[in-house]
Amino acid sequence: MPTLYSAQVPAGYNTANTGKVSWEQAATKATKVHSWLPYIVSGPLSDGYRVVGTIGALVHVLFWVMSLVMDGLLVSRGDYGTAAAGMKLSIFSLVFTLIGFVTLLVIVITHVATSGIKDGGIPPFLLTLVTGSVKITIGLVLVLLVAMMMAVGYDASGHTDPMHAWHEQRWILLLSFIAKIYVSDALASNIQYSGSYDN
Repeated sequence: MPTLYSAQVPAGYNTANTGKVSWEQAATKATKVHSWLPYIVSGPLSDGYRVVGTIGALVHVLFWVMSLVMDGLLVSRGDYGTAAAGMKLSIFSLVFTLIGFVTLLVIVITHVATSGIKDGGIPPFLLTLVTGSVKITIGLVLVLLVAMMMAVGYDASGHTDPMHAWHEQRWILLLSFIAKIYVSDALASNIQYSGSYDN
């Protein structure tokens, strides 16, 4: 029986179209190294994309810190005029932000202390604690924004001014809202990017 011609394809080339392998294919074929952060903080970093993953992780962590700082400022200022519920809502927002952040820290410590958490390997109840806490704080900040816009304050001349009651707090609330939206979307994006757990 005649021997069919066979050729060896150089490493780094795709046999289908003899073109170079894309960076996504090369990354999946490469030996995966243990990432120092779990996929929930930075999906690309957990897949070995060091530059993009590190930038994503840094921005993600900075927005967590910004969210905590803004909530702390809201609680420390406590200037809500007649809106006594405002302080309670601010405290609840800070508490839920801390619950989410501490849960995320526990996940990171577990990842570092063990052989690493595989993509999709974080238990759903922990994911819910992190993502759910952030969503609750988004709702609380929205309620605070609406309540403060409706509160009545007084300007320098003593006339009624609805905007005066929340003028000092509005930027803190808006920055808190922006930080929480970013954190929520970053968590969702990293979870979606990493996919479900695969043995």
